[in-house]
Formats: sequence, C-alpha cells, structure tokens
Amino acid sequence: MLQIKKHKLDYDEGIKNRLDFICKYVNVKPKYIQGNLINIKRTNLNYVEPHRMIVNNHVFLFFNFGREVYHFNLNNPIELKDLENFLKTIKKS
Repeated sequence: MLQIKKHKLDYDEGIKNRLDFICKYVNVKPKYIQGNLINIKRTNLNYVEPHRMIVNNHVFLFFNFGREVYHFNLNNPIELKDLENFLKTIKKS
C-alpha cells in the first residue's frame, strides 16, 4: 500500500506581495491556498503542489520564486507583468 506524506510549503513573501499588490490595484480580493511537498514513502518520487490563488472562481497556480502564474493548469502561463490586464478582463465578465 502506498503511503503518501504531505508537507506544507511556506510562501515566498516576494511573489505573494507582488500578487497582493496587483490584486489590490485591480480591486479584487484573492484567496490563497498553500501548496504542499508530496512524497511517497519508500520511493524517490516527490511532487511539488503549487500554491493557489483564487479570484472570482478563477484558479491561478504559482510556485515560489516564479515569474509567472498559471491559469487553471500548467498549460496556461501568464507572466506577472501581464496579470493585471488578465485580471481586469475576468473582472468585467
């Protein structure tokens, strides 16, 4: 039987502060969920679950020390410099 162990990851204050500033500028309230480091015991398999930011039912994934966020999944990257415009478009809809 697989035994899975999760460890909470701390936020990098730099990226969290940047996201807070962008959200405050666009006048939206984000909700944050901490990511986890997941490992399977007796194996060398590890997975870094990204942190999540939820804004108006849109989920954004981000990693510590990253320069981009991901919209819903890791196939949709958005650079932090473009996040403001993206949040403005989802706020209108």
